[in-house]
Amino acid sequence: MRITMCGTANGGNTRSAGANILLEAAGQRLLLDCGHSSVNGLVRALGPGQSIDALLFSHLHFDHVVGLPELLCRFALESRTWPRIYGPRDTATYAAEALTLTRTLSKNPNRMPPPDPVIEEGGPGEAITIGEIRVSTIEVPHVAHLQCLARRLEWEGGTLVYSGDTTDAPELMVTFAAGADVLIHECYSEGALEEAVAGIPEAHREAARKSIVSTHSRVETVAAIARDAGIGTLVLTHLLAGEDAATLRDIASASYRGRVVVARDGLAFES
Repeated sequence: MRITMCGTANGGNTRSAGANILLEAAGQRLLLDCGHSSVNGLVRALGPGQSIDALLFSHLHFDHVVGLPELLCRFALESRTWPRIYGPRDTATYAAEALTLTRTLSKNPNRMPPPDPVIEEGGPGEAITIGEIRVSTIEVPHVAHLQCLARRLEWEGGTLVYSGDTTDAPELMVTFAAGADVLIHECYSEGALEEAVAGIPEAHREAARKSIVSTHSRVETVAAIARDAGIGTLVLTHLLAGEDAATLRDIASASYRGRVVVARDGLAFES
């Protein structure tokens, strides 16, 4: 498999693009999320004229989905095929709005946009087959008002698991990710968290801290998940602006002895 991290930031990080992960495996090109400022990186990773077969959303927070109208517009402009779209509850509503916007912005009498893509919603227990890749899904705890999904993608010779956004959930993720070649998991470190909230007015600082702690995963917990699940490569992503790659790697390596990759925009690697 080849993995390109086209976007690696959390919602408050303006130094990097929002969540966008390109997986090339088993003859398929799949995109996991499509966040803010990430489409240019995706297009560079794909190369001229290449499309993706499917886009799988983890949940409907802006830093994971707001790039969809730009992706559709860019693909229509360049005569690339639109992908099938899979996502949690309410994805069809959001994607329909994105398509309406795309057709408004992409009007060109000399070029017809592609036909509407297939859009499918599904939750826990959902089984998808994309070419030779089998996708299974569980719901993970993030925020109460959105359905948030983790994905396990399996094919002959490879397995990748993507956490989406989740608070610490080893009771779910160890079993779900067991034996995977690659686990891509969101995380934060305590040091970067304190740096992130330091610039917030004191009256709101504790609320901001609690907002992150209650909805995201500590790097120590993520490393323990990777260790207990027997993961081959752990990829740390969805990073706060102040995260230091060496520090994250050191924290994770204290309990997990496998390969640790700290994501950055444009990073591509084989596994």
